[in-house]
Amino acid sequence: MVALDLPIFVYLTKDLPPLTYDALLAAIYSGLGTGIGLAVVFRAAGNTGGFTLIAQILNKKRTIKHSTSIIIMDVTVMIAGGFVFSPEKVLYALVGAFVTRMTMEFILVKNKGSKVAYIISSLEYENRISTSILHQLDRGVTKITGSGGYTKNNYNDCT
Repeated sequence: MVALDLPIFVYLTKDLPPLTYDALLAAIYSGLGTGIGLAVVFRAAGNTGGFTLIAQILNKKRTIKHSTSIIIMDVTVMIAGGFVFSPEKVLYALVGAFVTRMTMEFILVKNKGSKVAYIISSLEYENRISTSILHQLDRGVTKITGSGGYTKNNYNDCT
């Protein structure tokens, strides 16, 4: 069914008039739409293939932001396109790429919430729990030592 989504939406929207005939506004609209779409895909840990797959790999292996790698690859293609198309069209495409990046940054970075989980355990399980969190879940760990008010037993709180 997913393979049919795009042709169906293209068919359903073929008679809609364009939002604008102004090239600059079209670049801004397309940048917003593309940025929102890519941010949603990346937040769901997915990709659309091509450059987004490369961006996802770079983010995981080299911790390069998705938006940074996408804009670098897009700008490279746009500059190459400048030899085929007019410089004016390349500049509009660069505006669209910039808006895409800013939109992705806003959604992926600025709008990202943090979550904290407190895991209270005895000292004998401390290393096993923190190692599992660090390596299997790929998350950070902060250890806080405490003692039970009633039992006086020592505990570590891994967050």
